[in-house]
Amino acid sequence: MSNGDGGNGPSHALRAATNFSPHSFFPIVRSPDSGFQQALLADKARVYYTVQAMATSEENRDAFLRIHESLHDKGYLVYYCRARVRDRAYLRLRTGVFPSRSEATAYAGQFRVKEGLDGFVAEADVAVDAFKDRFLVITTPSGIWLKAGASARELYRFGRVKTDIAQSAARISPQDDAIVFHDDNGIMTVAIGTGKVKVLRLGTKEDELLDSVVR
Repeated sequence: MSNGDGGNGPSHALRAATNFSPHSFFPIVRSPDSGFQQALLADKARVYYTVQAMATSEENRDAFLRIHESLHDKGYLVYYCRARVRDRAYLRLRTGVFPSRSEATAYAGQFRVKEGLDGFVAEADVAVDAFKDRFLVITTPSGIWLKAGASARELYRFGRVKTDIAQSAARISPQDDAIVFHDDNGIMTVAIGTGKVKVLRLGTKEDELLDSVVR
């Protein structure tokens, strides 16, 4: 396994767990003027950055997923995506989502020291929705995360890796207490405070219907 596609670098044993970026269940602070229009402050065209920790061919999927779960259990915001390079399928393991390349670069250095994985900075294949400066909802190809400051927790894990983030991007509900998004089963919602998942509508991917839910 290596940090790049098609490389032959050695596998790294994960080092002892640290609380570098722990999961944290934090209160969502509501304000009197909160609402859907105020919540959508993120520029949809904005570029975010991440650290690609490693990549491997699909043949090594089981070992790859074990590393993913190990990092996830340590509290890292970690996700994975698929790529095809020279007619060969790869899995890319990525960690962190940052508004600037410099922040991602600093994180990559800390991550290298703590976990022994020599990653590099890349543009993040994510969609981000923001509620003022309180928290971010980050849709990745493998799941949806809630992030406030340095704390993050996964709200939902997709059943299969998404290739079109725009189709599945989560949006914040008008009450600011849940997210709404498309998955294979239809329109889903997850409560931000409790993590409870609910299916709102089965078997549909109509953007107009999703828009009506979050208006």
